[in-house]
Amino acid sequence: RPPTRPPTRRPTTATPTPRPTTAAPTHNPTPAPTKRPRPPPGSEFSIVLFPDLQKLTKDNIEDDGLDDLTKYIISQKDNFNVKMAMAVGDMVNVAFTCEQQGRWDRLLRNVHRLDQADIPFIPTCGNHDGCHKMYGTPYDYQSQFVNDKTCGRKPYVVAERNPYYRGEYSENLVPFENSWYTYQQHGIKFIIVSLRYGRETELPQDWIKHTNKILRKHSDHYGIVLTHEAHDTHREYACKNKNVKLLIQGHRHGGRKRELIKCNNGHEIQRFVFAFRHGKDEYIQEAAAARFFTFKLAEERVVMKTYSLFENRWLDDKSACGDSAFNGLHCDRYAWDHKFYPNAGAW
Repeated sequence: RPPTRPPTRRPTTATPTPRPTTAAPTHNPTPAPTKRPRPPPGSEFSIVLFPDLQKLTKDNIEDDGLDDLTKYIISQKDNFNVKMAMAVGDMVNVAFTCEQQGRWDRLLRNVHRLDQADIPFIPTCGNHDGCHKMYGTPYDYQSQFVNDKTCGRKPYVVAERNPYYRGEYSENLVPFENSWYTYQQHGIKFIIVSLRYGRETELPQDWIKHTNKILRKHSDHYGIVLTHEAHDTHREYACKNKNVKLLIQGHRHGGRKRELIKCNNGHEIQRFVFAFRHGKDEYIQEAAAARFFTFKLAEERVVMKTYSLFENRWLDDKSACGDSAFNGLHCDRYAWDHKFYPNAGAW
């Protein structure tokens, strides 16, 4: 037999693989940035500012100016939604402890009074508070605000009593020369840096750098720099941080001035001098005053008003201007109303 041939298979035609079709490009627009929700009407809070208080804490006066001023601030807590109080320094005239502890006791009595009313306190070290060797040492200042009970005092321990306290940094291992605080309401953040007194040639470069570091880290916070005396060095780091909006100082006796600092980078800062002098009496009339900075969040405004204990009234915008030639600063006129953010509607 002839050999059997294997069956021939018909070639099968493979189903052609369909070519991938390119879908029409879909347009995905970049989503608009989410705006911060506008705070509801009535969303506001206040920070109370004390001027140089050294005249009100002297041992040789019998009036209760600081007591009365503190009680008035507490009475206005609900009306202004007061969240904190802060001082520009020179809270006493001579800082040496224990020799001058009576002066500190007068101050601390009222700081504790604020604390009992749930109004945290932010101190600042002025030259008379020990941040100049003529009047004491920084240890005399810091011992009033850390857990130090020598001299029989009852200190106001900022790190324990102030819920907004975030830290401190110092020079020469002296605690609590400088401190900083943050606060937030309706998603809007604030940072306050309290810096000790120092002549321009005496300011340590390391804590100036630390100040810059803190402000840069909190660049999304509305910045307030609180110091006893502000000069060109303070302007330098304030101008470098565009979130700094207010620069507040004391020291210049009789000062109630305001200056608009225009930085080379286009940034603008409002500088306030509040070493109040109003009336003729050497003691109570000079320092018995307080400023209420009210942040009206829904209206994007910050409003400042000044209360005089001596006159027992709010000082209007035309009360007085003082020496308009003082360091080229403009008259403050006791009242101020300003846009909260330069970019209105950025919520």
